[in-house]
Amino acid sequence: MGILVKDDSDYNSLLEILSKQLNINLMSTCLEIKYQVKNNYPPMKITDNGNVSFYLELKMNAPDYTIQDKNQQMHQDQHMRLAQQVKKGKEQLSDVINYATFLNNEFTHDEDKVESNFKDDNVITDTRHREIKEGQSYKNKTVLKSVLSSFAIHNHFQFKVRRSCERQYFLSCLDTNCTWKLNATRKGTSQIFIIRKLNINHNCSMVVRTSDQRQATSSVIGGYIKSKYTNLKIVYKPADILRDMRDDHGIKMSYSNAYRSKVVAQEMLRGKPYDSFSLIPSYLYMLVVANPGSFVKLELKDANSFLYIFMALNASIKEWEFCIPVIAFDGTFLTSAYGGMLSTACAQDGNGKIFPLAFSLVDFENDESWEWFMRRIRDAF
Repeated sequence: MGILVKDDSDYNSLLEILSKQLNINLMSTCLEIKYQVKNNYPPMKITDNGNVSFYLELKMNAPDYTIQDKNQQMHQDQHMRLAQQVKKGKEQLSDVINYATFLNNEFTHDEDKVESNFKDDNVITDTRHREIKEGQSYKNKTVLKSVLSSFAIHNHFQFKVRRSCERQYFLSCLDTNCTWKLNATRKGTSQIFIIRKLNINHNCSMVVRTSDQRQATSSVIGGYIKSKYTNLKIVYKPADILRDMRDDHGIKMSYSNAYRSKVVAQEMLRGKPYDSFSLIPSYLYMLVVANPGSFVKLELKDANSFLYIFMALNASIKEWEFCIPVIAFDGTFLTSAYGGMLSTACAQDGNGKIFPLAFSLVDFENDESWEWFMRRIRDAF
């Protein structure tokens, strides 16, 4: 079995040719293309257009020539050399197809072996699930990875990834002498991952099992501690994370990893600060809807990025005529991810109490930001 590859073929067209020849669906099968230059040489992978061009150039190993009409024999020799190259290319590509067929058959056999045990109502969605078994199904690959990381942490062992793509996730113990292995693949065209093979027994050394836990990443630890940040009044520092992870889970981690885990946990609950800026127009709109008569203003840069924001509630605007006609201004710097300054305007009401009039968030404390704030005060009051 062989196929003919054109000189101008790219990686996608090669995948399409192989999928038609093998009668497989690229959406549900992870196809890996390799070729061997010579016997006893390690196989080389084809993963992009550059690799395809290199392969074609490698096969076209005849010297450069120019076709001329001086004699017919020259043309015959050239055609013979081209025919030999095409034949050699077919033989090499035939080996690639046979190798891909072997991988596909092995992969399909593993799927069919466990498919009969699958039930849609048993899909695991909880990332804190503690038990793993052959035949278990998970909502997606992200849930599977979180469950396996937590399982490794609680059972005091470490694993390494042997193969990982959109359809496969193969693991083995970090100790090369240990027999623990896990193979999981995707179910058809869905996002569900199923554990196809699992050897649960460990015989790894104590050195590996008691060393630093490589599965204790910031995303995994962030999932453990995110409940600590649901209340804004609770102060939970990286030093607290280090202590709790060591006492509760036996995890030794660095201070920088604890700090990253804190950031990840806060992003899980509140989102990323960068994304919050896109919500400002919606927030101002709802503020005016809930408080008719309020004055708001959003100033943007040329690149449509945030610069200034001003707000004065309707209650403050109405109360101003009953206050002492003296306005006090003040500002304080912010300690958020993007910094900035919070400017305020206050007055004194009839009871001699401080009454807030307006607020503004600006990038820096300078003449331009203060002038913009003063002009908005004049517009609102």
